[in-house]
Amino acid sequence: MRRRSGTYDRRPSLDARMDIDTANGPAPSGARAVFELHDRQGYSHDEIAQMLGIAPGTARAQLFRARRALTKLLDL
Repeated sequence: MRRRSGTYDRRPSLDARMDIDTANGPAPSGARAVFELHDRQGYSHDEIAQMLGIAPGTARAQLFRARRALTKLLDL
């Protein structure tokens, strides 16, 4: 994050966004979509469920899978 006038700019740099995209590549496509919508664009699980035609619990499970795949790949 870049510091901007006493506060932190929450937008990741272009390099960081590309790294996340690359790192999240092995995750299942549904999990990647939910990760993008929830963690990167800020939609709620209910909104994601409505957009993708899935249950909110499924959205939560897919987000968990995407985060787990990303964590495993980054060795965190």
